[in-house]
Amino acid sequence: MKHTKLLVVALLVVLLASLTMVAMADNTVCTSTLSTNGLHMWVDYTVQSVADCTNEGKVQQVCAYCGAFQYKVTPALGHIWGEYEQVKQPTCVNPGVRQQHCTRVYTDVNGNTVRCPHYNTETIRYEPAATGKHTPVERAAATKPTCVLPGNKALIVCSVCGTVLSDGAAIPALGHNFDGAKWLNTYDGCKDATCKDPGVIGRMCTRDGCGYIEYQTTPKDATHNNGKNWVETIPAKEPTCTTTGCKAFYSCSVCGATKGGEVIPALGHDLNGVAWEPLNDKSIPDCIHGATIVRRCRTCKLAIEKQEVPATGVHTWSEKPILPETKNTCTSDGCTAVYQCIVCGATKGGVATKATGHKWFTVDVKSPTCTEAGYTKTECADCHATNKIVVPATGHSATWVPGPGEDARNGYVTWFLHCSICGHDIASQVVRNGETAPSGTVQTGNVATNKTTTATEKGVTAVAKTETKKTETKKTTTKTSTAKTTTSTAKKAAPKTETKAATTAAVVTAEAPAFAKLSAIKLFKEYDINGVKVTLNDNFTYTAELAEGEIVALFVDEAALAAPAEGNFLALSAEEAAEIPEGFEPTLIAVVKEASLPTAQATK
Repeated sequence: MKHTKLLVVALLVVLLASLTMVAMADNTVCTSTLSTNGLHMWVDYTVQSVADCTNEGKVQQVCAYCGAFQYKVTPALGHIWGEYEQVKQPTCVNPGVRQQHCTRVYTDVNGNTVRCPHYNTETIRYEPAATGKHTPVERAAATKPTCVLPGNKALIVCSVCGTVLSDGAAIPALGHNFDGAKWLNTYDGCKDATCKDPGVIGRMCTRDGCGYIEYQTTPKDATHNNGKNWVETIPAKEPTCTTTGCKAFYSCSVCGATKGGEVIPALGHDLNGVAWEPLNDKSIPDCIHGATIVRRCRTCKLAIEKQEVPATGVHTWSEKPILPETKNTCTSDGCTAVYQCIVCGATKGGVATKATGHKWFTVDVKSPTCTEAGYTKTECADCHATNKIVVPATGHSATWVPGPGEDARNGYVTWFLHCSICGHDIASQVVRNGETAPSGTVQTGNVATNKTTTATEKGVTAVAKTETKKTETKKTTTKTSTAKTTTSTAKKAAPKTETKAATTAAVVTAEAPAFAKLSAIKLFKEYDINGVKVTLNDNFTYTAELAEGEIVALFVDEAALAAPAEGNFLALSAEEAAEIPEGFEPTLIAVVKEASLPTAQATK
């Protein structure tokens, strides 16, 4: 086979040398005796062209037997499009360009590796969009304005599209800037003000490199250097009873101004309240010997008034008493006036007068019951002091009595402990047939030995102190004074005190207080108390139309209203804010006189 190939090559060489005389042979039948079947044996001889993406390839073939030739054509390969590539970048006004290039690589007839140069013009993309960002080029530089000279902006254009980015417009002069500049007296031409001449101060423009100074005149120093320039030229002189004085006279050492030197009038002799006295130790006036007496000035001690007093033997009493008369009252002693003899100094009068004592008359009486205390209210006809004598409750006097007879038929009788005073049944007991019925009389309270308590007001001392049951005041009140609006805050109940005046019950003497019931659940709301609008708020404040001397108060019950004492009431005043004490549960609200509350707990 190897020798056969060599023979074929030799034949091809002969055939190429004689191409000019060999015509196009018959491609279907091989005439060479070497072909055993009459068919050509085609062998690639010359590559005419290589197939690429768009062109066909062409190869010349020669028959190894007879030398005939033919051409074999290979089809174009077609493009292999790759990814888009950026072939042109965007500018400030034009978009970029992206294209698809063929990625096919092949070998040409010379054996060189060649890449397809074609790109896809049908799918050109104009992206990204124009950037809008110019490429600035400064054509003329900017200049900064100063305080007095104008400047200008830079002239800047885009080197790509020519757009004017800065037009080089003029900038006005800035003017001087004195923000934060302090007025000082240290610049050239500045000086401090005196009381004789005005001063000059300046401030410098704060812009860098300016250095301009603005000046301003300051007024004269009216204080004369804070008083340091005043020099005392004439000292002060105190006046006497007969000669005038003067204040110190000053002059300014700089400008010569003056001040002071005002004349002070003579004081005059002072005899106000001065008593007559002997002229000297040998002149002692009495009612036997004549003498010279004088009244001396309190200031200069000179004898201003002189009087000869003869010995008359009769005292000469002063027209006005040296001690005035002191009237006696219901509770305090008095004294008659004291006069002095202006001759010998003897005195008369000064007789003590005893206190007259109260002249009581009854103003209100309430009888005690089995369960409620009574009282008697009295008032002094002279000083109008009030007094209240509290009579304790009598207690029940009860006897066992049988109930209706019908019960006996049913095998029992109900016995009742019946009070003969108030008519109430205070106990009961069921007695069945055959049982012993209760009997006897039962006394409750301290009926036999009840003591009374005297509660006093307006400074009258309590005459006795006995704990009694609180009673209800049933009188109504009618206000006649002009109302005014008061806003107040709850005040704490007063702390416990050992003072008897604090625990002694005190009630409204002029009239019974108006009150309204409180709901334990809805404590804070609006109440109408005999025409007085009282609003309690949830922050322990209240608003009320109150008359002069009236006050709003919370009470435990009506008995506490009748006899307010330590721990059973809470005064509401505008003068002190506090919380309602823990455990204090008021049941009624009242409008009362502030003076009617106990001394230790009243809001002053």
